[in-house]
Amino acid sequence: MLAAKSKAIPFLDAPAKLDGTLAGDYGFDPMGISEMQDINMLRTFELKQGRVAQLAAAGFLFQEILPHIPGPGYDERNPLLASASVGLAPNIQILLAAGCVELATAASTYGDGEPGNLGWGTKMLEGKTEAQIKEMKVKEIKHCRLAMVAVMGMIAQTLKTGAPLLGGEF
Repeated sequence: MLAAKSKAIPFLDAPAKLDGTLAGDYGFDPMGISEMQDINMLRTFELKQGRVAQLAAAGFLFQEILPHIPGPGYDERNPLLASASVGLAPNIQILLAAGCVELATAASTYGDGEPGNLGWGTKMLEGKTEAQIKEMKVKEIKHCRLAMVAVMGMIAQTLKTGAPLLGGEF
């Protein structure tokens, strides 16, 4: 019996766990990570990191463009230096807030159930067909993957040029 071929790289066999049941699954896993871990946990992590990357991409631009709170340490326009300029207390608040979200969603993240479903925003799926829901999930994972690549590009460009993404000076 022949193994199914990857949609992403047609001359390679698709990993066994990547059978197309997850939204956005194109059989791409050249390092074989899906064979080492639970696929639902990996998808949950991918969605979580992608959602954070979407926020980071927007935050990167907002830090450079939008007006800032007046005061020492709050006027840094370089997103890579901003967290260091505000001091320890605001950074601890951010860390604690992220920790609270992690604790509140731990059962959804590490338990059984649908990967990435934290129970937030599910009303947007009410009244939709299974095909429409799958299409929305594919769009979400594609946006997540694009955001992860985009944030890395933003960081690389800022480090390389030392200038804002949209031009000018910090």
